Amino acid sequence: MVWLSALNGYTALVSGIFMLCMGFFVFFKSPTKKLNIVYLLFTASMANWLIVS
Repeated sequence: MVWLSALNGYTALVSGIFMLCMGFFVFFKSPTKKLNIVYLLFTASMANWLIVS
């Protein structure tokens, strides 16, 4: 059962990194749009939550 706990940690880490990359990808397509800035901040906060917890 120890491997299951480690798997959950790696899954959260990979998901957090993927969300952060997705946020930057959307942001760099059009950095001046307010919606893209809000989306980047949202994905950054979700990535922070996934990686830290």
